[in-house]
Amino acid sequence: MKPIGPLMREHRLIERMIRVMERRIALTEPDPAFLTTAVDFMRTFVDQIHHGKEEDILFRDLKTKTLSAEHRRILDELVEEHVAGRNLVKRLNQARTESIPGDAASREQLAGIVAEIAVFYNKHIDKEDNRFFYPCLDYFSPAEQEKMLRDYAEYEGRVLQDRYLNIVESLEAGNR
Repeated sequence: MKPIGPLMREHRLIERMIRVMERRIALTEPDPAFLTTAVDFMRTFVDQIHHGKEEDILFRDLKTKTLSAEHRRILDELVEEHVAGRNLVKRLNQARTESIPGDAASREQLAGIVAEIAVFYNKHIDKEDNRFFYPCLDYFSPAEQEKMLRDYAEYEGRVLQDRYLNIVESLEAGNR
């Protein structure tokens, strides 16, 4: 397996979740529990795990290579887009916490942010899948690609362990 394989599989899951978010927001009164789950998915799976693997492994390793001007530009754009994605999710979370059940304006605000997230991530994922990931493989030897796959597995385990350690510590401290 190539090191872009796990990232592209994760893209398919992100796309599925965004479609669920769009459907749930469009069809019903926003469910607070669902919105909490959606924000958690975007923060934990998308940002910490998926973007973390991209930034802390793939992008880090690419930055040690002599990239073409186009690939360097796209890499810089992707890093900026990750920040923009975090800001969109921050807005969604803020709207979620301020949402008033039964209030049409609250529902419209949430739907608008989810629509922005959908457009944003569809473009971002398309850029990575179709303009960046495959050409970037050429910068790495087979051994380097294998190491990246091992690094992904180790990274994901650390992130999940840290996340749930933080949850338990927060519960023990009475913060949840």
